[in-house]
Amino acid sequence: MLALQVGMALVEIRIDRKEWTKECILGDMIIHRPFGGGSPFPLRLCTLELPFMDNINNVSSIPTGSYSAKVRTDGSKGWRLELIVPGRSNIQIHSGNIPSDVRGCILVGTRRGGKNSVRASQLAIGLLRNEAEQKNPNPEIRVTVFDVHSAEACSNGRIR
Repeated sequence: MLALQVGMALVEIRIDRKEWTKECILGDMIIHRPFGGGSPFPLRLCTLELPFMDNINNVSSIPTGSYSAKVRTDGSKGWRLELIVPGRSNIQIHSGNIPSDVRGCILVGTRRGGKNSVRASQLAIGLLRNEAEQKNPNPEIRVTVFDVHSAEACSNGRIR
């Protein structure tokens, strides 16, 4: 769950990893809006990460768990979130569409683009930014990432 402190209201965002391939992990990001913060329905986005490879910098997704994070706007990637992950550096939620666009970070899109991609990533980052900065341009952030194993993956003991 990614929690963004917006003013006095808390925006909760959950990252559920749902599908594992040899090239990436695909998942969902669910952003629960605060009471009185607009639509009562959560904003849903898609995520893409590299497979887990012992938490090695630049080649592995991060372990499941909760992390604090901060907004970054410097450099060519524009607005993004940077997670504070023990033993790792520069782990971010940023725009991108395919596994080669990421080095241990989390990509976000509005929809999946096939087996190993997400689409409309710039739009998704804009939506995430709007939620994060709804009442505070520099929110306090906490990120929690979950593995949600599908019945199929668990029943046959294999990664698809």
